[in-house]
Amino acid sequence: MDIRIAAAGLLPEDEELWAELDGLAKQVVKRLRGNLPEVGLQLHVSPAYTGENWLKWGERNGFELFSYVTRKQGFSSKIENETWYDTPVTRMAGEDICNKVDMIFAAWDEDAAEMNGAAWEFMEMAYQKNIPCIWISTKSRKTYCLWESYYIDYLPSYLEEVLVPLDRGSFEATRVEGKRSFVLRFWEKRRRAFLKNHKAEHRRYQSVEDRILNDEFELEDPEGEPLRKRMLEKFHEFDEAAIEQSGRFTTMLYQRSVLPLIATVTLAVACYTEVLVGKGIPLVFPGTASAAEHVGKYIAGFCFLAYAFLNFYVYYLSKSQVVSKWQADFIKNRCVAENLRVITHFMPYGTSVDLRRLCPDDKVLCSHIMHMGDDIVPKRRKIDRKTAGDVLLHVREMIQDQMAYQEGSFQRYASVVKHLEHWGRFVLNMATVIVMGRALLSFVLIAFPLDSANASSVTRSALNWLAMVIPAWAGYFSLKVSQNNYRFNYNNHKMMLAKLEKELKKTERLLSQHDMSLEVTSKIAVELADLMLKDDTAAWKFQYRNSTLKPL
Repeated sequence: MDIRIAAAGLLPEDEELWAELDGLAKQVVKRLRGNLPEVGLQLHVSPAYTGENWLKWGERNGFELFSYVTRKQGFSSKIENETWYDTPVTRMAGEDICNKVDMIFAAWDEDAAEMNGAAWEFMEMAYQKNIPCIWISTKSRKTYCLWESYYIDYLPSYLEEVLVPLDRGSFEATRVEGKRSFVLRFWEKRRRAFLKNHKAEHRRYQSVEDRILNDEFELEDPEGEPLRKRMLEKFHEFDEAAIEQSGRFTTMLYQRSVLPLIATVTLAVACYTEVLVGKGIPLVFPGTASAAEHVGKYIAGFCFLAYAFLNFYVYYLSKSQVVSKWQADFIKNRCVAENLRVITHFMPYGTSVDLRRLCPDDKVLCSHIMHMGDDIVPKRRKIDRKTAGDVLLHVREMIQDQMAYQEGSFQRYASVVKHLEHWGRFVLNMATVIVMGRALLSFVLIAFPLDSANASSVTRSALNWLAMVIPAWAGYFSLKVSQNNYRFNYNNHKMMLAKLEKELKKTERLLSQHDMSLEVTSKIAVELADLMLKDDTAAWKFQYRNSTLKPL
């Protein structure tokens, strides 16, 4: 594993200051070598932001040097690992460094004009991107860290916190252990039958236009192909694990959306069956009063036990660590897969993405993806107009595939939501009529009592049963829409489809231009990553994280 440190500012010829930086580098290595015996050090520099003394300091401490160079800049003859940008805009190199490194060491004299403002600009980028930065004032010789402010006194605990995501262990999908139980298989069949009945079965995403995600495709740039294959392999690993866990967890959500209606029907039968059976049957079959009374009591007792069991069962599910783990692993694997799906279109071409901003609550995931290509990074990369054109072509393909997926998913959920909400409104109107009718019956029976007390009791109990069950049936449709996230998915896919259409028009307009701009292509990458990973995946993650199995 390699630790990537960026260097910024003008480092003076000062042995005491260099020794302090030596100590910081040694702390990094010492902290990580406990669990990671092979720790390499990389120093990422750019002539636009880095003074040449940093190169000497890096060589003295055994750093492998990486340079980011725009037009008419130096370092080319001194550093073997070099990324060259066909643009005069130095900020592209600075943002690329910030997106790729784990932390920053900077030397700054606290004057914004130093290096024509470059040192301050780099620290400002680090602050905005929330990149760990330790900087030494060449004016006061004090050491600070960029953390909620520019002037936070440096403490060793800060470096310890920074290094936690780097001590990250293996990068593997979490698999489900054990076979499905009979209950899980039963409800899974019910869920699939329900979706099939509405022509809304879940279909696995297929990359038709998007060549980057096809195993048979190869990049024209042979240096980026090994990284694409590695990222694609990891994408398939996490995608398959997410699909497996999705089936289990969404089945539990489906079950939870149906059980309240079953519980209400069971309770209604328990409450009114003694009257309906014990007094209703003798009205039709005289002479069966004793037997009917016993049968009614047995049914009522059994239903009360069933109702108690249903409540206990749902309470158990709400506290189940197994179900919680299915939920957590499903969300984690799906989020990792979606990140890899998007980023695979950029990283193999040398185009970086600000993972910290896209995944602000998962620093370990950011670190894993950032370091996926540590052992296969090309020595020299050239990012020019052709690179920008290739990236945009694959971006268009990804958008077209995503639009097809979003359109299909939108139609599936539209069918389900339309059916459930239609029947929900119909049954709710029916429930309103029944409840009002039951209220009216009370006044009618007072004014016109029936000749038989049993007939009066049976009539009241039958309408009470309906007044209890029918509203629960109406609630069943509403709960099914919300608990299974059908309405959320319907709205989300509809919103994403509209936004992707705008991105496709923008991309096609850029592709129609002969002179492809690196700067504009970079912004398109940022916009699309934001759309796919913040607007879509982050919203989905929030929704499913809050989709819990509450007690009845």
